[in-house]
Amino acid sequence: MSSACGLLPYNGPIGTVHRGTVTKSSVALGSLSVGPAAIIPFDQPDAKLIKVGEPAVLTFEAVPGLQVIGTVQAIVPIRSNIVQKTIYQATIGMSTNDPRMKPGQNVRASVATFSVPDVLVVPNSAIHSQDSGSFVTGSNGDRIRFTPGAVGDDVTEVRDGLTDGQQVRLR
Repeated sequence: MSSACGLLPYNGPIGTVHRGTVTKSSVALGSLSVGPAAIIPFDQPDAKLIKVGEPAVLTFEAVPGLQVIGTVQAIVPIRSNIVQKTIYQATIGMSTNDPRMKPGQNVRASVATFSVPDVLVVPNSAIHSQDSGSFVTGSNGDRIRFTPGAVGDDVTEVRDGLTDGQQVRLR
């Protein structure tokens, strides 16, 4: 079956431009301490934006499916002589004390480093970039230029060129 221009219709995944929140997170692996608390060394450049009081999502390698919400209780910059950069060591407290959680277990922590609420967003998997700028492919195959703003983990802010509810092809 072919369309009028001789191409097969697109049957891939479709996303929607919508209002939402752009969130960028810093993720690192550390270990469970006592209390319960986790000690997490963040070494990404944006880790300096982590603040005391921020929520953190913790997952445990030894307990698949367990996800705990914690709070950053302390963040301390430590200069590493080995890698010649600053590592931000976070202590993340948890109100949950699941009996499957044991001191020394590996813990993966994700803490938001910035958030831009209530903006028009497009899924990152729809965005293509070239020297001439950023664009998405509409559901009908048209290439649509747009002006991106803040880039998050899953979505990017749309400053101009796309409208709320517009459908785009995902990669």
